[in-house]
Amino acid sequence: MVVAKHGLAQHFYQRQMDDNRLEKWYRATVQGRLAQLHEVLELPIRKSADGIHQEVHPEGVMTKTEYEVLSYDAAQDTTDMRIRLWTGKTHQIRVTMAHIGHPLVHDSLYANEGVWNPKQSALGIGAAQCHKGLLQEVANAEKIQDTEKTFALRAYRLVCYHMRTGAQITVEV
Repeated sequence: MVVAKHGLAQHFYQRQMDDNRLEKWYRATVQGRLAQLHEVLELPIRKSADGIHQEVHPEGVMTKTEYEVLSYDAAQDTTDMRIRLWTGKTHQIRVTMAHIGHPLVHDSLYANEGVWNPKQSALGIGAAQCHKGLLQEVANAEKIQDTEKTFALRAYRLVCYHMRTGAQITVEV
């Protein structure tokens, strides 16, 4: 998260977002196996009639989401991926991935029950009980309650340029 303490700084960083110089990177685990290992998805997204969800709609604002598959877990039928947001629309990653049929694991808002059927692993443990992608990314998993209910999306890198010096700043966790 970048917080500007002055209007000029806000304008400066907003311009970086508009010019695609501010990079926002995420890690996510989605349901199923993606056909493409790398893809750039450009979809129009808008707020749905219920006022809660976002939806892909021809009258929406154009968004751009790029993903790269990192690994596929056949036992869980999940895919770990790296995602770069080129635009910044509310719920953009969640809406985009659900739209192409691969909602985030445990995303109760955008994953319909028909898409997410938890598979049983060879050990007989349900996918909802042993979501490895989230647990591998979280260093202090014991501090997080109900990890089996948390959808698997986390920011891990932000790249921007310092307002005064112009130096590139990369923050990665």
